[in-house]
Amino acid sequence: MISIEEFIDIYNKLDAKEEPEIEFAFSNRNKTYMITKYVDMIWLQSIGYVDGKDFNEIKEYKTLDELLYSESLDGLVLAEEWNYITDIVVNTTFSLNSPEEIDEMFNHSIHYRFPDTSDTKWYLIDGHIIGRTDRWGHFILDNGRWENDEKHLIGDCLMGYDPTEDDFYAIGNTEIMDRIKEISEEEAKKFISKGVK
Repeated sequence: MISIEEFIDIYNKLDAKEEPEIEFAFSNRNKTYMITKYVDMIWLQSIGYVDGKDFNEIKEYKTLDELLYSESLDGLVLAEEWNYITDIVVNTTFSLNSPEEIDEMFNHSIHYRFPDTSDTKWYLIDGHIIGRTDRWGHFILDNGRWENDEKHLIGDCLMGYDPTEDDFYAIGNTEIMDRIKEISEEEAKKFISKGVK
C-alpha cells in the first residue's frame, strides 16, 4: 500500500474539475469509504449495509488534512487507520496499489495533453480546431485543455451529419466531411505550439 504522503501527492495532482472519486477498502471495517474531490470542498462518504439495507452517510470537509487527521464518520481517523487499508481505487478503475495503474490514470486523464496510446487519432477541424479520439472518448482542445466533445463535432464531421436535413439525407454530406482531416500526433503538436486551439 502507498504511504499517506504518496497518497497526498497523488490527490493534489488530481483535477478537482473532474470530481474524482477515491474509494478506500479496509481490513478492519465492513464498510468502504469514498472521497470525492471538488473545487471548493471534499466529501467523505461511508458505504455499507445496515439490517440488510444500503446505508451511507456524507460529511463535508474544506481541506484534505482536516479529512485525514480528524475523527470523521463512524469514528474513522484515516491517518490512524492507514495500515488497515487494503486498496485505494480512483474512479472505480485505477488501483493505487499498482504503479502501472497510477501512471495509466494520469496518462489517460481527459485533460492530459498527449496520451501515449496506440488507438489515439488526431484531427484538424475547420483548419483551426484540434480534436482527438481514443478509447476514452472524443475530445476537443479548448484553451490548452482537452474537453469532452459535448457538441459531437468530431463524430458529426466524420459522418457528414447535417442537422438541417431530413433523417434519410442527414448523413454523408461531403461538405461537412471535408471540414475534418486526420493528422499525425506530430502535426497536432505543431499546430498546438503555433497556438491553434
